Amino acid sequence: MAKEYRYWWLKLEKDFFNRKFMKKLRRLDNGAVYTIIYLKMQLESLQNGGVLSFQDTEDTFEEELAFVIDEDLKDTIETVKFLKKYGLLVELTETANELELTEVVNNIDSEGASAKRMRRKKERDEAKKKEESSKNDGVASKIDAQSSQSDGNDVNLLRREREEKEKYKETEKRESKAYQPTTTPAFSETSVSVSSPPLLCGAFGNVSLTQVQLDWLANQYPDDYIGKINHLSEYMNKTGKTYQDHFKKIRDWAEQDEKKNLGKTAAPAGRGCDLESESKRPIPPKPDNVDMTDEEWKIHIEKLRE
Repeated sequence: MAKEYRYWWLKLEKDFFNRKFMKKLRRLDNGAVYTIIYLKMQLESLQNGGVLSFQDTEDTFEEELAFVIDEDLKDTIETVKFLKKYGLLVELTETANELELTEVVNNIDSEGASAKRMRRKKERDEAKKKEESSKNDGVASKIDAQSSQSDGNDVNLLRREREEKEKYKETEKRESKAYQPTTTPAFSETSVSVSSPPLLCGAFGNVSLTQVQLDWLANQYPDDYIGKINHLSEYMNKTGKTYQDHFKKIRDWAEQDEKKNLGKTAAPAGRGCDLESESKRPIPPKPDNVDMTDEEWKIHIEKLRE
């Protein structure tokens, strides 16, 4: 049966180069070279438990060591001298055939080929388990995130529904106030347009009117002022149009409707319209809310009768 191959390795402590003897060695002339020689000596002693053996192939231990590690003899002699001085290299026999590197004994290790294969297999299995565990954690995190997002969506939906209900209640309150007009003075552009803070009115809550403006509309159009407000609200919602002054727009549309109705003259059933008698009819009185002089009103009515 073939002899099993064995692996050897050297362990260096994290503070290896910060130790006092290593700092002192490196600060010597050619200290960097001496440090390399010391490391080579450690590697050379691995398979012998940190012990260097003198085989008498050369006249001295230093000469044989310099030949084995392929370094300059003078540098090797200085390195060995330094190591012996500080107890890092000691003789184990009286003949000095074996010398031990005291710092290396506890820093070497080895294992057989089969043990190495088993160790690597164990490392691969552990890495695979970690990878699978990481994937499972990722899936679980994703599920938790989706669940959390779903919960967040449900909360947002409930919040929006609650806000819509509150907005609807506010609209109902404002419209109920509109049915209770207070006594207001005669129309004045300044007093009606600039007074209390605006309220959102109409079927879609998109018509901005002050309480004073609402009261004026209720007083001016008591039978249909809510309908006029809703008409503007529905028109804006349908067309997407916006107006800077909603109150003025409602008044403009109301005046247009009044003028159209005023200009209509219905002929009696079965008879034609007597144009001559129509032209002799007296001019109707100008409403208070029509912004015209008496003369302009007269011309306006005559044009409508033409």
